[in-house]
Amino acid sequence: MARLFGAIIVMVAGATLSAAEKPAPPTGKAGSDITKEQIKKWVADLDSDRFFDREVATERLIAAGATAVEPVAEAVSSNNLEVTTRGMYILQELALDVNSESAEVACAALEKIAEFRGTTAARRAAATLAKLGEIRHDRALDELKRLGANVGSYAPQFGIPMVGRRSIEFGEKWRGEDKDLARLRWLRGVNDLIFQGPQVNDQWLKHVPKLTGLSSLLIKRASVTDEGIKHLKGMKGLQAIALMYLDITDQSVQTLKEFQGIGEVQIYGTGMTPAGRDELARALVGANVDYRQGGFLGVGCPPGQQPCVIQRVTANSAAEKAGMMLEDVIDEYDGKKVIDFEGLRAMIAKNRPGDKVTIKITRNGQKLTKELTLGEW
Repeated sequence: MARLFGAIIVMVAGATLSAAEKPAPPTGKAGSDITKEQIKKWVADLDSDRFFDREVATERLIAAGATAVEPVAEAVSSNNLEVTTRGMYILQELALDVNSESAEVACAALEKIAEFRGTTAARRAAATLAKLGEIRHDRALDELKRLGANVGSYAPQFGIPMVGRRSIEFGEKWRGEDKDLARLRWLRGVNDLIFQGPQVNDQWLKHVPKLTGLSSLLIKRASVTDEGIKHLKGMKGLQAIALMYLDITDQSVQTLKEFQGIGEVQIYGTGMTPAGRDELARALVGANVDYRQGGFLGVGCPPGQQPCVIQRVTANSAAEKAGMMLEDVIDEYDGKKVIDFEGLRAMIAKNRPGDKVTIKITRNGQKLTKELTLGEW
């Protein structure tokens, strides 16, 4: 009992050996120069009569990495509480090493142990997995923020505050690497993911399906092609996706068609054709497939009302730069009569950023003509 009590103190309170007593870690890459005989001895030493031997074995097995996982997992299934306690601690520490191969192997081992319900080892494995989830989430979120990810609560496309939602954006401030994006798999409760900027490439998207619980995805002005979109294959539960100003074509339709149950699909400024849009709309029954060439005017009028009276002008937009104002009535767009806001949006959708258009408006009874260059969303 005294020995077990000492082990629990080490596990819970984090007590360690003194600098003079602490064993030096194995040299070289973890696990690369360690034999099966050494692993076997250290596992046996987890139940040694000497506290020092138990501590050395624990340290050595953690340092051994992935090679120690299977032997430790087998040992924790014994009826020895000391070995089970230390073994769970070892697997937990290995699972927390997100930048090594040991993390996946250790997690898989814990999940397998937890399947044998009713045993002490299974209960401890389940508790360890729950604790791991919380620790990994907190560590991953802190590290991603440190590397420039922006975490907040807002609707991705419009920056509107949304209570109870969590979004994470990787934009121009992101200075991490591909291996850092692997931390996405540990996050919980993220609703919206935003990838924005030319630094975003096809390889980034392989991490997206591993982010469980994601409801919306926005990829904008990125170096993403059809090959990158293929990484999204098999995603479940996505409610909205926006693909803006990407070098994708009708090839991506085959992947996007699998998002059955999705509510909103925005395709702006891509190489997808109207035929591709139609194929996608037919496949995604009930979804709003919003397809545009990507030109952006920057005004808002009440939907379903005639005439089209401006109620919103977006800052720094083409409309603001051209001097369009609230309460202006839009009469014509590039030679075509404007009936309502829906009709105006359909006209703008056919234009690309940089297109020059002529807009006729009425302001306080005076007819005015505006020449402007469309921008981007």
